Amino acid sequence: MRLCAVGLVVLIFIAACAPMPIPTQTAPATTVVAPTLQRVRAVFAAPTDTPTGAATSTRAAVVTPTPQVVWRGDLHMHTVCSDGANTYDEMAQRAIDLHFDFIAITDHVGIAERDCHNESLIKCAAETRLVCFPGAELTARLHLLAIGIHQRIDPKLPLNAWVAEIHRQGGLAIAAHPYDPRWKYTEDELYHSGLDAMECARGKPADNQLQWQLSDRFNLPCVYNSDAHYQKDLGWRYNVCSVPIKSLADLKAALIARQCRMN
Repeated sequence: MRLCAVGLVVLIFIAACAPMPIPTQTAPATTVVAPTLQRVRAVFAAPTDTPTGAATSTRAAVVTPTPQVVWRGDLHMHTVCSDGANTYDEMAQRAIDLHFDFIAITDHVGIAERDCHNESLIKCAAETRLVCFPGAELTARLHLLAIGIHQRIDPKLPLNAWVAEIHRQGGLAIAAHPYDPRWKYTEDELYHSGLDAMECARGKPADNQLQWQLSDRFNLPCVYNSDAHYQKDLGWRYNVCSVPIKSLADLKAALIARQCRMN
Protein backbone atom coordinates (compact mmCIF):
# COMPACT_ATOMS: atom_id res chain seq x y z
CA MET A 1 0.00 0.00 0.00
CA ARG A 2 2.85 2.31 0.89
CA LEU A 3 4.59 1.43 -2.39
CA CYS A 4 1.46 2.31 -4.35
CA ALA A 5 1.27 5.70 -2.69
CA VAL A 6 4.91 6.42 -3.50
CA GLY A 7 4.39 5.41 -7.15
CA LEU A 8 1.37 7.70 -7.46
CA VAL A 9 3.36 10.67 -6.11
CA VAL A 10 6.16 10.00 -8.65
CA LEU A 11 3.67 9.90 -11.55
CA ILE A 12 2.09 13.18 -10.46
CA PHE A 13 5.55 14.83 -10.23
CA ILE A 14 6.55 13.67 -13.74
CA ALA A 15 3.29 14.92 -15.21
CA ALA A 16 3.75 18.35 -13.62
CA CYS A 17 7.26 18.78 -14.97
CA ALA A 18 6.51 17.65 -18.53
CA PRO A 19 6.55 20.52 -21.13
CA MET A 20 3.19 21.77 -22.35
CA PRO A 21 2.45 20.84 -25.95
CA ILE A 22 2.88 23.82 -28.37
CA PRO A 23 -0.19 24.30 -30.49
CA THR A 24 0.44 24.14 -34.23
CA GLN A 25 0.45 27.64 -35.79
CA THR A 26 -0.70 28.30 -39.32
CA ALA A 27 1.66 30.66 -41.17
CA PRO A 28 -0.08 33.82 -42.36
CA ALA A 29 -0.75 33.98 -46.06
CA THR A 30 1.97 35.83 -47.98
CA THR A 31 0.71 38.96 -49.68
CA VAL A 32 1.83 39.06 -53.29
CA VAL A 33 2.45 42.59 -54.52
CA ALA A 34 2.16 43.11 -58.23
CA PRO A 35 5.38 44.37 -59.86
CA THR A 36 3.68 47.60 -60.92
CA LEU A 37 2.57 48.34 -57.37
CA GLN A 38 6.06 47.58 -56.11
CA ARG A 39 7.48 50.18 -58.46
CA VAL A 40 4.90 52.71 -57.33
CA ARG A 41 5.74 52.04 -53.70
CA ALA A 42 9.44 52.43 -54.45
CA VAL A 43 8.83 55.86 -55.98
CA PHE A 44 6.64 57.03 -53.12
CA ALA A 45 8.71 55.42 -50.34
CA ALA A 46 9.71 57.59 -47.41
CA PRO A 47 13.37 58.61 -47.25
CA THR A 48 15.57 56.16 -45.33
CA ASP A 49 17.94 58.77 -43.90
CA THR A 50 15.56 60.28 -41.35
CA PRO A 51 17.64 61.41 -38.33
CA THR A 52 17.24 59.34 -35.16
CA GLY A 53 14.50 60.75 -32.96
CA ALA A 54 13.09 62.97 -35.71
CA ALA A 55 9.38 63.08 -36.10
CA THR A 56 8.17 61.00 -39.02
CA SER A 57 4.99 61.54 -40.97
CA THR A 58 2.49 58.76 -41.28
CA ARG A 59 2.14 59.81 -44.93
CA ALA A 60 4.85 58.62 -47.30
CA ALA A 61 6.96 61.34 -48.91
CA VAL A 62 6.44 61.89 -52.63
CA VAL A 63 9.73 62.14 -54.49
CA THR A 64 9.49 63.38 -58.08
CA PRO A 65 13.00 64.17 -59.30
CA THR A 66 13.07 66.45 -62.34
CA PRO A 67 16.39 66.33 -64.16
CA GLN A 68 17.39 69.71 -65.53
CA VAL A 69 17.47 69.88 -69.29
CA VAL A 70 19.95 72.31 -70.78
CA TRP A 71 20.35 72.84 -74.52
CA ARG A 72 22.85 75.46 -75.58
CA GLY A 73 23.04 77.22 -78.90
CA ASP A 74 23.97 80.28 -80.94
CA LEU A 75 21.80 81.45 -83.85
CA HIS A 76 24.05 84.12 -85.35
CA MET A 77 27.54 83.51 -86.74
CA HIS A 78 29.53 84.09 -89.92
CA THR A 79 32.09 82.17 -91.95
CA VAL A 80 34.53 83.01 -94.74
CA CYS A 81 31.52 82.78 -97.05
CA SER A 82 30.69 86.36 -96.03
CA ASP A 83 32.76 88.52 -93.70
CA GLY A 84 33.87 85.87 -91.20
CA ALA A 85 37.44 84.73 -90.67
CA ASN A 86 36.90 80.98 -90.30
CA THR A 87 35.41 78.19 -92.39
CA TYR A 88 32.16 76.40 -91.59
CA ASP A 89 34.12 73.39 -90.33
CA GLU A 90 36.13 75.55 -87.93
CA MET A 91 33.07 77.35 -86.58
CA ALA A 92 31.15 74.10 -86.15
CA GLN A 93 34.09 72.44 -84.37
CA ARG A 94 34.39 75.38 -81.99
CA ALA A 95 30.66 75.09 -81.21
CA ILE A 96 31.10 71.38 -80.50
CA ASP A 97 34.06 72.10 -78.23
CA LEU A 98 31.80 74.51 -76.32
CA HIS A 99 29.20 71.72 -75.94
CA PHE A 100 26.64 73.57 -78.02
CA ASP A 101 23.62 71.53 -79.08
CA PHE A 102 22.43 73.76 -81.90
CA ILE A 103 23.75 76.56 -84.11
CA ALA A 104 22.68 78.56 -87.15
CA ILE A 105 24.96 79.68 -89.97
CA THR A 106 23.91 83.21 -90.95
CA ASP A 107 26.32 84.57 -93.54
CA HIS A 108 25.36 87.92 -95.03
CA VAL A 109 23.18 88.11 -98.10
CA GLY A 110 23.39 91.55 -99.64
CA ILE A 111 26.95 92.47 -98.63
CA ALA A 112 30.20 90.50 -98.46
CA GLU A 113 28.42 87.54 -100.03
CA ARG A 114 30.82 84.97 -101.51
CA ASP A 115 30.48 82.01 -103.82
CA CYS A 116 30.83 79.40 -101.05
CA HIS A 117 27.63 80.58 -99.33
CA ASN A 118 25.54 77.65 -100.62
CA GLU A 119 28.32 75.15 -99.91
CA SER A 120 28.38 76.26 -96.28
CA LEU A 121 24.60 75.87 -95.98
CA ILE A 122 24.74 72.39 -97.52
CA LYS A 123 27.32 71.34 -94.91
CA CYS A 124 25.16 72.82 -92.17
CA ALA A 125 22.06 70.93 -93.33
CA ALA A 126 24.03 67.66 -93.42
CA GLU A 127 25.59 68.15 -89.96
CA THR A 128 25.14 65.21 -87.54
CA ARG A 129 27.31 66.24 -84.57
CA LEU A 130 24.84 68.91 -83.48
CA VAL A 131 21.71 70.57 -84.88
CA CYS A 132 22.62 73.15 -87.52
CA PHE A 133 19.98 75.45 -89.00
CA PRO A 134 20.87 76.83 -92.43
CA GLY A 135 20.22 80.54 -92.51
CA ALA A 136 21.29 83.97 -93.64
CA GLU A 137 21.59 87.52 -92.39
CA LEU A 138 19.59 89.62 -94.82
CA THR A 139 21.48 92.86 -95.06
CA ALA A 140 20.24 96.21 -96.33
CA ARG A 141 19.03 99.18 -94.28
CA LEU A 142 18.18 96.64 -91.57
CA HIS A 143 19.74 93.30 -90.67
CA LEU A 144 17.43 90.33 -90.26
CA LEU A 145 18.27 86.72 -89.39
CA ALA A 146 16.47 84.17 -91.55
CA ILE A 147 16.73 80.86 -89.66
CA GLY A 148 15.86 77.55 -91.32
CA ILE A 149 15.41 78.77 -94.88
CA HIS A 150 16.28 76.69 -97.95
CA GLN A 151 16.13 79.26 -100.74
CA ARG A 152 17.92 82.55 -101.27
CA ILE A 153 15.93 85.69 -100.36
CA ASP A 154 16.36 88.94 -102.26
CA PRO A 155 18.07 91.41 -99.88
CA LYS A 156 16.45 94.34 -101.71
CA LEU A 157 12.95 93.46 -100.48
CA PRO A 158 11.37 95.55 -97.70
CA LEU A 159 11.17 94.17 -94.16
CA ASN A 160 7.56 92.95 -94.38
CA ALA A 161 8.38 91.07 -97.58
CA TRP A 162 11.46 89.53 -95.93
CA VAL A 163 9.37 88.25 -93.04
CA ALA A 164 6.66 86.90 -95.34
CA GLU A 165 9.19 85.04 -97.50
CA ILE A 166 10.96 83.56 -94.47
CA HIS A 167 7.64 82.28 -93.16
CA ARG A 168 6.72 80.92 -96.60
CA GLN A 169 9.87 78.80 -96.42
CA GLY A 170 8.95 77.63 -92.91
CA GLY A 171 11.72 79.63 -91.22
CA LEU A 172 12.01 82.06 -88.33
CA ALA A 173 12.55 85.81 -88.74
CA ILE A 174 14.71 87.31 -85.97
CA ALA A 175 15.70 90.96 -85.74
CA ALA A 176 19.51 91.18 -85.66
CA HIS A 177 20.95 93.69 -83.14
CA PRO A 178 17.77 95.82 -83.49
CA TYR A 179 18.95 98.61 -81.18
CA ASP A 180 22.27 99.18 -82.89
CA PRO A 181 22.12 102.82 -84.06
CA ARG A 182 23.64 101.82 -87.40
CA TRP A 183 20.65 99.60 -88.21
CA LYS A 184 17.98 100.80 -85.83
CA TYR A 185 14.48 99.38 -86.17
CA THR A 186 11.48 101.62 -85.64
CA GLU A 187 8.95 100.45 -83.07
CA ASP A 188 6.46 99.67 -85.84
CA GLU A 189 9.03 97.60 -87.74
CA LEU A 190 10.12 95.73 -84.67
CA TYR A 191 6.79 94.93 -83.06
CA HIS A 192 4.25 94.95 -85.88
CA SER A 193 5.94 93.26 -88.82
CA GLY A 194 5.40 89.61 -87.87
CA LEU A 195 8.87 88.94 -86.47
CA ASP A 196 9.33 85.77 -84.43
CA ALA A 197 12.01 87.08 -82.06
CA MET A 198 14.67 89.72 -81.58
CA GLU A 199 18.21 89.75 -80.27
CA CYS A 200 18.42 91.21 -76.76
CA ALA A 201 21.04 92.14 -74.16
CA ARG A 202 23.61 93.59 -76.51
CA GLY A 203 24.10 96.99 -74.86
CA LYS A 204 24.29 98.81 -71.55
CA PRO A 205 22.37 97.39 -68.56
CA ALA A 206 19.70 100.11 -68.74
CA ASP A 207 19.22 99.48 -72.47
CA ASN A 208 19.02 95.75 -71.91
CA GLN A 209 16.39 96.20 -69.21
CA LEU A 210 14.31 98.32 -71.61
CA GLN A 211 14.59 95.64 -74.31
CA TRP A 212 13.31 92.96 -71.94
CA GLN A 213 10.40 95.18 -70.90
CA LEU A 214 9.47 95.87 -74.51
CA SER A 215 9.85 92.17 -75.32
CA ASP A 216 7.23 91.39 -72.68
CA ARG A 217 4.98 94.28 -73.67
CA PHE A 218 4.88 93.34 -77.36
CA ASN A 219 5.17 89.58 -76.82
CA LEU A 220 8.32 89.33 -78.93
CA PRO A 221 10.72 86.70 -77.49
CA CYS A 222 14.39 87.46 -76.95
CA VAL A 223 17.30 85.42 -78.27
CA TYR A 224 20.93 85.73 -77.20
CA ASN A 225 23.54 85.38 -79.93
CA SER A 226 27.21 86.17 -80.40
CA ASP A 227 27.23 87.47 -84.01
CA ALA A 228 30.63 85.79 -84.12
CA HIS A 229 32.88 86.66 -87.06
CA TYR A 230 35.84 84.77 -85.56
CA GLN A 231 36.04 81.29 -84.07
CA LYS A 232 37.22 82.74 -80.76
CA ASP A 233 34.09 84.93 -80.50
CA LEU A 234 31.82 81.94 -80.02
CA GLY A 235 30.80 81.24 -76.43
CA TRP A 236 30.61 84.71 -74.91
CA ARG A 237 26.84 84.95 -75.44
CA TYR A 238 24.46 82.12 -76.28
CA ASN A 239 21.01 80.69 -75.56
CA VAL A 240 20.36 78.25 -72.74
CA CYS A 241 17.07 76.41 -73.27
CA SER A 242 15.25 74.23 -70.75
CA VAL A 243 13.82 71.96 -73.45
CA PRO A 244 15.51 69.94 -76.19
CA ILE A 245 16.04 71.82 -79.47
CA LYS A 246 16.16 69.14 -82.13
CA SER A 247 14.22 70.87 -84.89
CA LEU A 248 13.04 74.27 -86.05
CA ALA A 249 9.63 73.47 -84.58
CA ASP A 250 11.28 72.82 -81.19
CA LEU A 251 13.10 76.15 -81.42
CA LYS A 252 9.96 78.07 -82.31
CA ALA A 253 7.96 76.46 -79.50
CA ALA A 254 10.73 77.16 -76.98
CA LEU A 255 10.90 80.83 -77.99
CA ILE A 256 7.13 81.27 -77.77
CA ALA A 257 7.10 79.65 -74.32
CA ARG A 258 10.08 81.78 -73.19
CA GLN A 259 12.09 78.66 -72.38
CA CYS A 260 15.42 80.07 -73.58
CA ARG A 261 17.49 82.53 -71.57
CA MET A 262 20.90 84.12 -71.76
CA ASN A 263 23.91 82.14 -70.52
